[in-house]
Amino acid sequence: MTNINELTAKIRTVLSDEEVAKVETLLKDIDSANSSFKFIIQGLNDDIHALNHEGKTKKEKIRELNGTIETQADTITTLEGNADNPEQKKEFERLQGFEKSYFKDARSKFMSVHGAIKDHADFEKIKSKLVLADDDTKWDDIADKDMAANLSTITELQGFGLLNSKTPKDGKRPGGGDDGDKPHDPFKGKFGN
Repeated sequence: MTNINELTAKIRTVLSDEEVAKVETLLKDIDSANSSFKFIIQGLNDDIHALNHEGKTKKEKIRELNGTIETQADTITTLEGNADNPEQKKEFERLQGFEKSYFKDARSKFMSVHGAIKDHADFEKIKSKLVLADDDTKWDDIADKDMAANLSTITELQGFGLLNSKTPKDGKRPGGGDDGDKPHDPFKGKFGN
């Protein structure tokens, strides 16, 4: 392919000096336009190269995702087959029964613990961490998972030594005194002391 600048140079050599002078402005415009076109074409080539690279990257990603979809489809097919398996169904029903029993037991234990600690001086401090019945919510309306979480929270706090003593909300400890006094000695008077 012949370069436009080479063609304009040949035109200059073929024409007389007088003719060249008449068309020199046009020849310079052609040379200048050629440079601009080269710049534009180079930019387009760069854009095409970038798009090809991006397209290649997207194709690779699509292949990868298609592979993942096929793997997941195989897994779903396998799991659907397992769902029809009588042994799997029995195990699932057994686990559902276990879960139901666990939540029923957790609800019962929490209600018992709640009854024992609701008048404790520190109960007000931890109330916000629990899901409790109020004017709008009845105990039966609280989800089993929330009741199990309540029991877990209380058990954890009791593990840290909170909510264990029988300090009522009025701050009076069994045997007299208040929070400013030394702790109640449960063995006082029992072993000759």
